Amino acid sequence: MSLPHLAIGCAAGFGGDRTDAAGPVVETLIESGLPGVLIFEMLAERTLAVTWRLVDPDAMRP
Repeated sequence: MSLPHLAIGCAAGFGGDRTDAAGPVVETLIESGLPGVLIFEMLAERTLAVTWRLVDPDAMRP
């Protein structure tokens, strides 16, 4: 018994990152002709740190 194939793409980003960066990955998934998924991890730690500095600029100073 053969299992169906699945194309998987991965990406990562953070708040303020470019929104078009995953475009080539999506295009490659489409061109494969297989069912596909894009797994996109958001780097919450960096996003939260940047936001924290915006809210309280002195919070990150020693």
